[in-house]
Formats: sequence, structure tokens, C-alpha cells
Amino acid sequence: MKWEYITDPNDMSWKKLLGINGKSKYSRMVGAFDIETSNVVAKSDGEIDNEHSFALPYSFQFGFTSKNGEKIFYLFRKPEEFIYFLKKMNENVGRTVCFFIHNAGYEFEHIKHYLKEIAPLETFEQDDFFFNNSRRKVLYFRVGKLEFRDSYQLEQMSLRKVGENLAEKGVVDILKGDMDYTPIRTPETPLTDSEIDYMLQDVNILCELWKSLLATYKTPAGTPLTNTGKVRLQIKEAMKEHKDVLTTIKAISPSYYAMIVNREAMYGGYTNANYYNYFKVHEDVSCFDIASAHPTAMLTMKFPMGKVSELGANSFSDDFIPELRNLYKTHCFWSRFRFTNLLTSSNHPAIYKSANHKSENAEYFNGKLVSADMLEISLLDRDLFYILKQYTYDSVEIIDTVFISKAERLPIELRKFIYEQYYKKTAYKNVKGREVEYKLSKVNINSIFGVCAMNPIRDAFTLAFESMEIFKVAPYTGTKYEGYPIDVAYMMKSADKKLEDCYISELWGAYVTMYTRLRVFELIDIVGSRFLYCDTDSVYYTKDGITEDENKRILDAVDAINKRVENEFKESWEDELLEVTDEYYNPESDEYYNLNTSKILPEELKPPKDPAGAVHPIGIWEFDGHYKKFASRGAKSYLVQKDDGTYKLTHSGLPKKAVSEFQGVDGFKKFLNPSGFTISASTGYHKSKIYQHHPLEGDIVDYLGNEYHYYVPSSLVIYNSEYSTNKLANIFPKGLTFYSANGII
Repeated sequence: MKWEYITDPNDMSWKKLLGINGKSKYSRMVGAFDIETSNVVAKSDGEIDNEHSFALPYSFQFGFTSKNGEKIFYLFRKPEEFIYFLKKMNENVGRTVCFFIHNAGYEFEHIKHYLKEIAPLETFEQDDFFFNNSRRKVLYFRVGKLEFRDSYQLEQMSLRKVGENLAEKGVVDILKGDMDYTPIRTPETPLTDSEIDYMLQDVNILCELWKSLLATYKTPAGTPLTNTGKVRLQIKEAMKEHKDVLTTIKAISPSYYAMIVNREAMYGGYTNANYYNYFKVHEDVSCFDIASAHPTAMLTMKFPMGKVSELGANSFSDDFIPELRNLYKTHCFWSRFRFTNLLTSSNHPAIYKSANHKSENAEYFNGKLVSADMLEISLLDRDLFYILKQYTYDSVEIIDTVFISKAERLPIELRKFIYEQYYKKTAYKNVKGREVEYKLSKVNINSIFGVCAMNPIRDAFTLAFESMEIFKVAPYTGTKYEGYPIDVAYMMKSADKKLEDCYISELWGAYVTMYTRLRVFELIDIVGSRFLYCDTDSVYYTKDGITEDENKRILDAVDAINKRVENEFKESWEDELLEVTDEYYNPESDEYYNLNTSKILPEELKPPKDPAGAVHPIGIWEFDGHYKKFASRGAKSYLVQKDDGTYKLTHSGLPKKAVSEFQGVDGFKKFLNPSGFTISASTGYHKSKIYQHHPLEGDIVDYLGNEYHYYVPSSLVIYNSEYSTNKLANIFPKGLTFYSANGII
């Protein structure tokens, strides 16, 4: 047995870890909580029976650690032991004890009905429960003086990976292998020593995670709830030198309606397959990808940095496009537009289906608009200009208001912080002794955009305490705070305050994605009909049959873009450049002459070198690989064969290892089957969930043959399920000869 543990819920040995924590509302003792469950998937006539499927908890384990590192572990088998233990703790702690749960939304579904037995129902408040706005997953919840936080939201990696990172620091030992969760276990099923070791290992990892975080943030009160929160604090620290930054951000001050339209124009990364080359196997395929695309946009491009003003549609003439182009020279702008009779034959239609507010007779491919009799859409400045170039249309008009803000680069302190993360991510990769800094910088640079993309316009969720069900509050409408229900107004103000505190404007995220999207469009336009597929910051194209001249044209164009990006990067640091003068010495006159003066980047802003000595300027198109074969079924779905003969799969809903289903002679044929493909549940490659909201009671037999009577008030069942793709849709986009061109029909 690796760890000693306590099984008596009356044992209050944990009290010796509490300590005294000054004026903080939190105890110095922090905890970790985890449960183990058996998934019982019921079937009726060979089909999954959702109504009678459930997950049965058979173990509740806790870990506690103090400031000096002392630990205590508890393991309970029955819900009533778990309830009694936490009830006694809640009654006997003077200050709040904070727990980590990895993927708290899972545990919450199993224990939510027990919470009313731990603390009186009348003590519950809506602020005690905070849910993710998109999937209603709980981010944290409080019961009396016990607070539970989701450590996954903070670390953004599996618990196993958290443990491996801590093992690199020498603070934990990771057990080899994994526990087999397929056998049915109950609270009365005997557990082996090795099984208990695996259970307690998880809470031990979370205890060590607490210790590493508290070394930085000092108390639970100062510890962020999310990974984005960690980056937000670092940005705040980096921006302290910019004395006027908070005033600058507050001065941008968009109206609520301006924020709404800006968020409507935020479409995210562009992912698509060329419908002229779609559903075919292509050979001799190359891929380019942008080195840190979103950070590059934030470093080099201009964003809304002045007070947002509003111009009515009547401020412009009927021929308003030239006026907007002139406005764009000094300002960012965004608005809602109405088009009639839109049509494109482009291989990468720029308008997202999710972006339109109202349309008539619209036709799409892969979620991108091919044609429409009428379309109303919110657009940022350069998105509008690109659409005007890519589509034909009969008319375009401004629907109501044009929002404008002076266009400037982001605050220099923020840009320095961003570049520092890129530099470390590139220079410290695979460098011994720099592993922690590398991983931190990699997480940071991926999260910086998340800070900018934080949506202050959130739907609110509320918890019905009697039923413990989550309900959505009506989405926001109207002016900024006035006229809203108290809880909605509270959330809006809270979101705005977070944005102000981290010195970030809520308007910037949409512009970051626009700039990256237009970079991708630029390269697609260069490779032309050879374009196969793109995903956010990468472009695949076929070189099959390419001439030497055409290949040179593409590579020269990529080189020209890269030189432009490097120049844009240098120009963005105009005030930081160092002046260097070349001198010539004349020995005959013993005098020095100045030949020319140039400006160069300081050392900390020069392109980083990787451990092999290769230089990596940020934002350039880098060659990302060559493939023997490539095929796509659409967005987020492609299969490649590498030059070494191995295969790689990317398909939404399947893990990378599912590539095993498509290797060999018939792999591409199976992948491109017009009727779709099916992957058996026995592979374990696809999982489904059943949220069981009503109680179930009955008898069950465990894997050892022992019968157990169960009562489960609610649960979340996760099980291996069959995966099937859709059939090829029989739709002809207007103006295209897509199917016949590809030989599909």
C-alpha cells in the first residue's frame, strides 16, 4: 500500500492541518476530492436505454495538505459516509476549506442531491454556484464553508498529464499503467491495494498541485479559477508600467449594442475544405502553417484603441463603400450589413453560416455561404472588404449603426509580454532545465487570445435548489445594465470588471481572428485551385503535376509574405528600435567617417533560435510537412499518409489514435465512403454521455458475483459508443458543378 488512509467519517484528524491564516477567509488547509463510479448501461431490444442507465459511485476519496506539506487521506465507500464527513467538516471549520476536483462537472452530477444534507438548503445562494456559459458545466460551487473548484479549468490538461508535469519536478511518483474501470463495482465490492493506490494517487496529485500553486499565489483567494485567469494576472502585472492603460481601456467604452455587434462579427478560425477538391485522394501534398498566428496579429496589427463612436446609416451616402475605405485608414469599424443576390464560385467562401442573422434562400457548403437571395450579417472592416471582392451581389447597404474606434497598436507592455512567451516557447523547447518555463510559455501564448476573446455578453445560468437542475436565464438585450434582472446585471458588471482589471478590451478578440483568417485567405488565393484544406492557421495544397515555374511562383509569394510580416513586426516596435551607424576608418587621415545609419531590433525582440540553431521569426509561413496522400470529408476531417508511410487522422469526434481504422490499402476508400463510415464501440474511440436526472433504485451484481441494492439520485453515464459519419449530402450549391467535377455522381 503506497498511502495510509482513514475510513472512519468520524475521524477529524484533518483539524490539525487547519492552521491560522491571518485575515483570509480561507483555511491554510486545502483539499482534493475524487469519486470512482461504475457505468451501468441498460439496453432494451438491443438499443441503449437512457431512462434506466446510471453510474454508481463506489468510492469517495479525499486528500488534505497543510502549508508545511503534511497530508492526510480519507477513503469512503458509501454516500452516507461521504455526506456525514463533509457535514461534520462544515460544522467544525472556522474558515472556508477549498477543494480541487478535476472535471468538477462530472462529480457534481453525482453528488448535487447530497449537498442539501451537508448544509441547510436555506443557506444556498446563486453566487455559490457558477456554471460554464456554453455547456452548463460547473466551474466552482460552495456548500457552507466548503468550496469546490474545477482544477481542469485551471490546468487545461488531463489529471494524468498534471501528474507527469509534477513528476518532472520530483514531487510525485506516477504509478505505471492505469486502473481497469470496466468491471462493475459497488460500495461493497472489495478493493485491492493496487486499486486503492490508483484512487489515492489522483487526490495526491491534486494536493501537490495546490502546493505548487500556493507557492505562487499564496492563498486560495489569490489563486485564479481558470487558466485564462492565470494569464490575466500575468498581463495585469506586465501592464503596471503603462500608467495610463486602465484609463485608455475605460475610454474605449463601447455601448452594449456596440459589443453585441462586435461579438456577432467574431467568427473564429476559418476551417474548410475546397469543394472542388473535396472527397478525393490527392497526392504530393504540402502544408504551410503560421508561426503563432493569433499572437502575431496582436503584435503587429491595429485594434480599436479609442472611444467608440456611433454613426447612423444616414451619415453615409448611397455609395458608402469608398467612404468606409477612407474611414478605415485611421479607424476600425464594424456594423450590420444587408446584401441581396450574393453568389461566389470561390473555393473558400468567406461567410460563415453561424454569422448570418437573417437570410433568404441561402445555400451552404461545409457551413460556408455559397449563395443567398438576401443576407443580413455583422462584419468588421476588413472582413467586409474581402467579401465585397469574393462575392458578386446586386446591392449592399448599412442596416443601422456603424461603430468606429481609432485604430492603433496594442499597448507596448502587453505586446512585450506576448513576445516574451513566444520567445521562450521557441527557444526553450527540448532544452534540459527549461521544461517548466517552456510549458508555461506554451500555455500562456495559447491563452492570451482567450483573454481577449472573453465574452462579457454571457447568458446567465441559475440553479433550482430543490431539484438541483440548471436553467438558462434569458439572454441579454437592450442597453448596457439598465432594465436587467439583478442577477443578469450583476454578471455583466462582473465580466466588465474582469476585463478592466486585466487591461484588456472586449473588442479585440474579434479583430485577432479576422487578421488570422485574412492571412489564411491570402495564401489560399496564391495557391489557387491547388488549395485542398485549411484549419485556422494552416493551408494544405497539392503539388501533383505542378510545373517548376508554378512551384517557384508559390514559394516566391510565400517568401514575399514572410518578408512583409517581418517588416511589419519591426515597424510595430518603432519606438524600441536601436540606431546603429556603420563607420569607416581612414588610416591616412586617422579619421572616422559615418557611412549610413540604420535601425535594428534590440536583442530581446530579435527572432528566437530553437535548440538546433534555426531562427524562427514570429508570424511567418513555415513549411509544416509533405504528404504522399491527402483526403478530406470536410471541416475538421482529413486523413493523410506521410512520406514514411504512416498515417495521421484528424476528425471531429474521434481521437488521433482512431487512425488505426484507416491504415493500409483500403484506408482512404473507407474514409471517403459516400455512405459514411462506422467505428465500433469496442474500439473505445468514441464516448457518449447520458445525464440521468431522475433517481433510480434496484439491485445489481458486481463483477465478483455479489448482489447490491442501489439508490442513485442522479448521475452522469459515460460509455463507449459506436461512431458513424453522415452520408454525403445530395445538395448542389447554386452556380457550382461540385459533384460532377469530383466524379461523385
